[in-house]
Amino acid sequence: MFSYCPGLSVGIVVFCKNEAAIIGTLVDRLLQNIDRNDIFVVDGHSTDGTTAIVRQKNVQYLLDNGRGKGSAIRQALGAIKRDVLVFMDSDGSHQPEEIPLLLKPFSIDDDPGGIPMLTL
Repeated sequence: MFSYCPGLSVGIVVFCKNEAAIIGTLVDRLLQNIDRNDIFVVDGHSTDGTTAIVRQKNVQYLLDNGRGKGSAIRQALGAIKRDVLVFMDSDGSHQPEEIPLLLKPFSIDDDPGGIPMLTL
């Protein structure tokens, strides 16, 4: 599915809390190019229907431990078994269409033999 990461398993991790207005559309955009088993939504105890929307999309769902985003990131790192994880927020600040740009440094074609590195 990810042509830039041959031989590597990739997971997309979406952090959300009370994003019912946008989470369904975001997951649909991700599903255009990403297998549902590689999409993980980490919910910060939403109370607005976000959880039901995510579950309806049938992607991977994790409820964070309620101790903040840093803790949710650590929880995701421990729970999701993939070689590469792409973290994104669900508020529209990150665009799914940019994921290939983030993964490009992992391309074997671009790797001169060392460890791929993303330079901003």
